Amino acid sequence: MAIPSVVQGMVEAEDGKVFELDSPKGQAWLESISSFRFEPVGGNKPYTVRKESGKGGDYWYGYRKVAGKLHKKYAGKTSELSTAKLEEIAKSLNTLPQPRVTHAVAEVTETNALGVARAVTDSLPVTARVLEDSDRLTALELQVQALQESLESLREALPGKLRA
Repeated sequence: MAIPSVVQGMVEAEDGKVFELDSPKGQAWLESISSFRFEPVGGNKPYTVRKESGKGGDYWYGYRKVAGKLHKKYAGKTSELSTAKLEEIAKSLNTLPQPRVTHAVAEVTETNALGVARAVTDSLPVTARVLEDSDRLTALELQVQALQESLESLREALPGKLRA
């Protein structure tokens, strides 16, 4: 049996009847089902809406896979569900989640950036007056070393977070 669909705010019922989700008939329909596919207007992608039981009653959640990972977004109780709310959920599920950066990581990154900038700046006068290729190579090696030290500090600050 195929999952029912809501397309542009219209319910396509199994018996072939079509009615608005934002109507008394739509609310009654929501009470009688456990899931449906919502196809939003515009560029947002379709997703599945499921009813789950919890403390205080039934709640609806939107589900969609993004970058191979299943994402879940709270939609509300049946009485709170509307086409506008489902469009809002579609938009939020269409946006890739941003990684969280902790204060410690930001601090280490800033400190390392200053160290790299200092190492590069310190090597610039040498590089500017260098006439031979070997001296330029030495200046570049110092810059690479400073970058490697910065990377190592970041790895230490994020144990278990980075892959080798």
